[in-house]
Amino acid sequence: MPDKPHELIILCGGAGSRLRSILPDIPKLLAPIDNKTFLDFLLTFFRSQGIDRFLFCTGHLGFKIKEYMLVNYPDVKAFFIQEETALGTGGALLHALPYSTQEQILVTNGDTLHLTNLNTIWEKHLSVNAVCTLQSAYVPDVSRYGTITWNEDDRVVGFREKRMSGAGWINAGTYMVNKEKLLNKKLPVQFSFENDYLPDLVTDKSLWVNRQEGYFLDIGIPADFERAQIEIPAYVK
Repeated sequence: MPDKPHELIILCGGAGSRLRSILPDIPKLLAPIDNKTFLDFLLTFFRSQGIDRFLFCTGHLGFKIKEYMLVNYPDVKAFFIQEETALGTGGALLHALPYSTQEQILVTNGDTLHLTNLNTIWEKHLSVNAVCTLQSAYVPDVSRYGTITWNEDDRVVGFREKRMSGAGWINAGTYMVNKEKLLNKKLPVQFSFENDYLPDLVTDKSLWVNRQEGYFLDIGIPADFERAQIEIPAYVK
């Protein structure tokens, strides 16, 4: 059996346009929360899950993330893959693959936090021999995210539009990806992992979902960034 994930690729190259009015010169990963940064809480959670090697896919203001890690976490194994031009989440992931040491790759968005047992997505991913397995969180209002539909085997069969409302299961922004199968797929240099790659996997019947309850927050808009100030310190100790 392959080794459990001990390495994490963090997609954090976005421009953070929706938070620019609040954080004009700070990447979202370094957004201040309770005298810490969002990155501090991410590291606390993922290190508690056995992750000890971090690959940062940086772009806009990426040098600040590197400086922060070098100063505050000098003993953590951290690598920084800087985009010279915007590659999209999918292009950024492809750009980082040569630096990855595992065949089954754990990936997360740098602006979401989902507190759950990572062993569950790993076990699901291996049990179905998936090309990709996405982590799904249950939230009280799906209108900002859209929802996922799946069959009795937990294979994803579609995504529903953001116009829907009410409680449901959403893409939590964390994935297990088969590196070899991703590399073997002919993909452009620049593309969106969520909007281009995942729908193709649905068509190919090779995307699975791992549904896990647990605290979830995406800090990408001002209202949820405000929520983060109280909620995240309460959940991540």
